Amino acid sequence: MRPATATRWDVGFDDPMRDVEHGGRLLLADPPSSMRSTFAARGLTVDEVTLRPTGSPRRERGARHQEAVAPESRPWPFADAVFDAVLIPDVLAHVIDDRHVIREAARVLRPGGMLAVRVPYRGPLAWLDPPNVYRYISDATRRGPNPPETWGIGWRRHYTRRELDRMLLDAGFGVRRVTGTGIGVAPLLDLVSMLIFRWLLPWEPVYLATISATEEVARVERRVSLGPAGYWLTIVAERLPDAHAGDG
Repeated sequence: MRPATATRWDVGFDDPMRDVEHGGRLLLADPPSSMRSTFAARGLTVDEVTLRPTGSPRRERGARHQEAVAPESRPWPFADAVFDAVLIPDVLAHVIDDRHVIREAARVLRPGGMLAVRVPYRGPLAWLDPPNVYRYISDATRRGPNPPETWGIGWRRHYTRRELDRMLLDAGFGVRRVTGTGIGVAPLLDLVSMLIFRWLLPWEPVYLATISATEEVARVERRVSLGPAGYWLTIVAERLPDAHAGDG
């Protein structure tokens, strides 16, 4: 079954679903609001898992690492080899233990199942990272709330292609496709909104109201491919049938 064109979550996330039959099982990690309903409408059985850190280190402004106050990495509440695909749109860069996430994705995927992950790329545009820039300014000036995007490890990670390849190979995946997209317009707009409505004023509800517009800009610019110069990397990998993965 070839799915319809992707919507808000855009480039790369329909690719691993092309061979998933009607009634197949899909796992989504902290998905955008439209993702679950769209795939459910295609006749797929859709489950979700929450990976983002939820505890706010409000009294630890000076700490750049928050692993000590974060919950332990635990196995996902699913049996082995039960999913046809796992999609992780924009959360891997925030989690405490990213390797644990990839190992768990490998564990719950059937052999031949597909994984798609999108992360910020550690390339020429990596400096333009809204949570990281805001967190630096907020810590330096002692003004504005700790951004939720940095509650896990104190910043948002950026990845190189080699780091992702190594992580996936170690977990039992074979990389099938890597797409670099984005020219940094949406991150720049998000950074401006953060600085105005979190740091300068701050009005968090107003900032949250700007997110949908920023996401729409991101959806459009992620259709612009700049190769290794793009802001985001979307990587599609297959769970190899003869590999073993897990926390062991």
